[in-house]
Amino acid sequence: MATGTIVVTVHRPLRDMTLKPEDEARLETLASHVVSNDGDEPWTQDDLMEHLDPDVRAVITSWGSPKLDQEALAAAPNLEIVAHAAGSVRPYVDESAWDSGVRVTHAADVIAEAVAEYTIGAILLALRGFIGHQETLRAGAWKQSSGGSNVGGLLAERRVGVVAASMVGRRVIPLLRAFTPDVVLYDPFVDEQEAADLGVQLADLDTLMRTSDVVTLHAPILPATHHMIGRRELDLMKPGALFVNCARAWLVDQDALLDVLTAGRIEAVLDVFDDEPLPADSPFRDLPNAILTPHIAGFTLETRARQMGRMVDEIARHISGKPLRHEISREQAERMA
Repeated sequence: MATGTIVVTVHRPLRDMTLKPEDEARLETLASHVVSNDGDEPWTQDDLMEHLDPDVRAVITSWGSPKLDQEALAAAPNLEIVAHAAGSVRPYVDESAWDSGVRVTHAADVIAEAVAEYTIGAILLALRGFIGHQETLRAGAWKQSSGGSNVGGLLAERRVGVVAASMVGRRVIPLLRAFTPDVVLYDPFVDEQEAADLGVQLADLDTLMRTSDVVTLHAPILPATHHMIGRRELDLMKPGALFVNCARAWLVDQDALLDVLTAGRIEAVLDVFDDEPLPADSPFRDLPNAILTPHIAGFTLETRARQMGRMVDEIARHISGKPLRHEISREQAERMA
């Protein structure tokens, strides 16, 4: 017989996008009481506190949810599991949760699949010059059959440098290797054996930046990764190389990137920016050698529809005593985006 309370902090509009009706019905069978945020706005910290008590066994969070800080955790002393129906859990769960034996799981792997597909698509689109060709046709012209830079490039003949074997990076690597065997990786947490298992060569960051035809970033937000790609690193890139960032703007000195792109030395696909939404007068919008998207790498209809359902699965597995499929340790959380 189901016991205890499950608290769903996710506000109704987001819940409608990320939770299928059948999964919501299944959630109701996993506890004697389910408390949900049925409002149009995320709960405040005070709202959360009003719904926490010793009967709470599980909490589901997502984007915009209030943080389960030490005070909140103390208000739910029998909390067993936090299921985060989004990516990085660090802004939403205090590290003391792990000290208290609370299990933490998340849907980052669901989102990682979408980001990995976006990355491959972005690289292919950029190398083949899709955007430029579309503009040529819309202007009433036709291809440059005599050749030139608009002809495009073949990924099979390119070296791709992957910065970080993160959850996304590990999904990107096998997709890349379907096109090219020449994939190099920079990740200080990966040793030679693990790199061999991934099918990549390890390289230091400078070597990766200097020798790669395509550089794609997948590192997390950490103090050590702030502006890990600056003017010096960008200047190492080959003329005409492609730079892809669908991870975090935190990783890149945006002023340096703008300067290098304005000079026309490299091309880029950018999905993340320091200021979001990107201001209408941002100089990035005027760059002919940059493809810009509005932070949508992880968003697909299928991805969103699976996020909370995957967390309902995790709560069900926890209740039945089965191993969780997406549980993360405190150490893993500290290294995640």
